Parts: sequence; C-alpha cells; structure tokens
Amino acid sequence: MFPVLAGAADKLAERGAEVLVLACTELSEIGGALDAPVAVVDRVLILAEQVVRAASDQ
Repeated sequence: MFPVLAGAADKLAERGAEVLVLACTELSEIGGALDAPVAVVDRVLILAEQVVRAASDQ
C-alpha cells in the first residue's frame, strides 16, 4: 500500500533494525497499514494512551 515506506522498512530491517519508531504525526495515520518485518512503535499512540491513563488516575 505504501511501497516507498515499506521498502525503507525492509532496508532498515536488513541493516539490523529491530524496531521502527513512527515519530511523526503523519506517519501515525498510515502506521497500521504498514506491513513491516520488525516491530513498529507509534509515539502518538503511546502518548494518547498515557494521556488517557493519567486522566483516569485523577
């Protein structure tokens, strides 16, 4: 679906990457559709989960 990004993910994995970090809000929009050969971490999702957790604790 996103051949350029998928190709970059493949090359990074070939070079030894174990995790891809989506650190840009635009990439978060397509992160779920990325078929990467390694784990993908979405910082926006992590931030949102932490905000909800913090709000629930109050």
